Amino acid sequence: MKEFREQPWMCGACGYLMDAASLVWENGLPTPAPDEGDYSLCMNCGQCHVRHSLRWLKITAAELAEMPAENRKQVTTGQMAIAAVIDRDLSKRGGRA
Repeated sequence: MKEFREQPWMCGACGYLMDAASLVWENGLPTPAPDEGDYSLCMNCGQCHVRHSLRWLKITAAELAEMPAENRKQVTTGQMAIAAVIDRDLSKRGGRA
């Protein structure tokens, strides 16, 4: 996976500070940067965020309901991996990812 650096942003659920995203591959090539409507997970709590106007915002219930089944499966798999590997430490609020 290719990493994309951007302005630091905080998780809308736990406040964990992040400044990078791992980009997915499309047609055998890494995407150059996150696109409008792309999804991201907080690496501290697993909260799903969606890309809107160059910002990551906590996903709404309506956006979650409209998420394609394949994306929902990927998000759920990612959240389960985060929960299994990373100890949820909310004392990291405002810390670096």
